[in-house]
Amino acid sequence: MSDKDASKDNPDEEEDWMSYANAGFGSTDYSLWDDEGQEAKITEEPEWNEENLQLDTGEEEIPAAPRPAGLKHLVRLGSCNHCLGRIGGKKRFGQSNLESGVEIRASVVETDSTMAKAREESPLCPFCENLFEEAPLLAELIKEAIGERDCSRLQLGARIPKDQTEAEDHLRKRFGAGGSDPLKSSLVEEVARQLKDLGYGQNLVVEKPEILALIDVLTLTVDLDIRSHYVYGRYRKLER
Repeated sequence: MSDKDASKDNPDEEEDWMSYANAGFGSTDYSLWDDEGQEAKITEEPEWNEENLQLDTGEEEIPAAPRPAGLKHLVRLGSCNHCLGRIGGKKRFGQSNLESGVEIRASVVETDSTMAKAREESPLCPFCENLFEEAPLLAELIKEAIGERDCSRLQLGARIPKDQTEAEDHLRKRFGAGGSDPLKSSLVEEVARQLKDLGYGQNLVVEKPEILALIDVLTLTVDLDIRSHYVYGRYRKLER
């Protein structure tokens, strides 16, 4: 009798390879048919198109402007009219940020009268920290700093703390409309508009200035960087 025939006659002597398996095949008690009778729960999403939607629970995700609920949240935060117009996404052609912000606030108060005192309850704007209210003062400081200097090309700049710009950038991207202007450029634009009212608007440029007026918003001061003037000439000795 050969070895093969002996192994067939004695099956108990064969090694059971399944006893060495550690994958755990067939060892689970989970059944695919246990939840057969249960129905999936469907959660309805809130409709943000309703203008009278209240965000009192704080559990809903607040949409960004210019959706009605997003504009209402901007008013609730205590945003100033300049920032409402700047990040609200409702500004029309030829309209200033202030004018657009006034319209947005009026429309929100019309739908919810409780928002009328939101600015009084939160007097500090979370986006600009009321810097736009200082624009007329900054324009006056620039005018006084220039004084009697003859300037045909004036450029404006602003120095804003990094933490303030980062915080404003985060809030603007979270709650503001897409493509909204940042704080720095909007503040410079507002100061330039105030300078136009003072008679300096025709001299404002964006490159190659004769005088650069740098605004420090932390101390509300203005530093002038005056560009040097060079006179070209040549010497000609016509007589001895």
